[in-house]
Amino acid sequence: MLDLPEFETTELLDDLQRLRLLSRAGGRYRFHALTRLYVADHGREAGDAGELAAALTRMVVDYHEFAIGRDKVLSGRRRISEQRYAAVPTAHSGPDARGEALRDLAEERPNLLAAVRTAADLAMWEQVWQLCESLHPYYSDRALYGDWLDSHELGVSAAEEIADPAAQARMRWQYGAALFAVHEDSAAAEQFERARALAVAHGDAWGEQSATEWAGFVLERTGSLDAALECFDRSKAIVSERFAAQRRRRPLALHGMHAGRVLVRLGRFAEAQELLRDAAEVFEDLGEPGNVAKVLLPLAQAQLRTAEPAAALEQARLALDSFVRLRIPDWRVDALELLGEIHERLGDREVASTCAREAAEVATVLGQQRAQALWDRAEQDGPSRS
Repeated sequence: MLDLPEFETTELLDDLQRLRLLSRAGGRYRFHALTRLYVADHGREAGDAGELAAALTRMVVDYHEFAIGRDKVLSGRRRISEQRYAAVPTAHSGPDARGEALRDLAEERPNLLAAVRTAADLAMWEQVWQLCESLHPYYSDRALYGDWLDSHELGVSAAEEIADPAAQARMRWQYGAALFAVHEDSAAAEQFERARALAVAHGDAWGEQSATEWAGFVLERTGSLDAALECFDRSKAIVSERFAAQRRRRPLALHGMHAGRVLVRLGRFAEAQELLRDAAEVFEDLGEPGNVAKVLLPLAQAQLRTAEPAAALEQARLALDSFVRLRIPDWRVDALELLGEIHERLGDREVASTCAREAAEVATVLGQQRAQALWDRAEQDGPSRS
């Protein structure tokens, strides 16, 4: 924020610490609560507005680069802001790179959301939606519903401010994904349709494919399985016909995962297993253990329903281990419920009961988090929200 070398900044911070205006704990400097209240009331009035805006702009840019560096560790997804990503180095490498990135993001989590809000206050519209793009994988994988909803409402507005159709489509389906995560299915479906319409109008194949795929998730959840499968197949057609050859492999594997999951529910087990095994092989090759585990669950379901409970048990256990290790709570519930069903089929009722209890405990926590996120939105928006 001061735009000074690190050693000069450290000297200034140490001076403030000696004057007891700051304290230091765990490598971080903090305000005393009374000092913070005073600054909040009087600090902005005392400073030069242009100087303050410049300092806050530097802070937003720094946090954006921080988020990009960690997102590059967590996700290999394509980003619209590819040029900005190319200019920022990957934050961590090595066997514990993912864990280090997650720890960094957890420590800075309140500041990252504050950076999105500050960017919106400063009308840094490009920075707002690009920060949302960078934070989306972290928010979705960690089930951080409140941060996800709050940031992406601003992201949608920012993309509209700059009238960028690709950014608007991206923000609308990411915001729709947040609504889907808290089970606001009709609101989510509306966002996906608006994202799809924007993408179609401007020839954005990627935006159209993403929105179509997410619309399929809503249909799948609401039990319209044939319609969901049709959405996933339309998504596949967009990839096959309009994506560059080097960009097809991962989205086609995602189609295999989603379509395979629906085919299992439709009882078309042979088709499902072929798609799921091919998808697992691609995700394994791409180094995406979370998606490998997500494929293993419907594969285990197919095996259970074709009288292969031992094989199903092995796949479900592998999936659960991955979700626990990667700290993906939503899918951990699904894995535990399936394991309970498998153990029940095998006659291990005590183990089945343990799985059911653990699934219920995790689901309860997630339900409370969803409810809190929705309550916070209702409190913030007031009775006029439709």
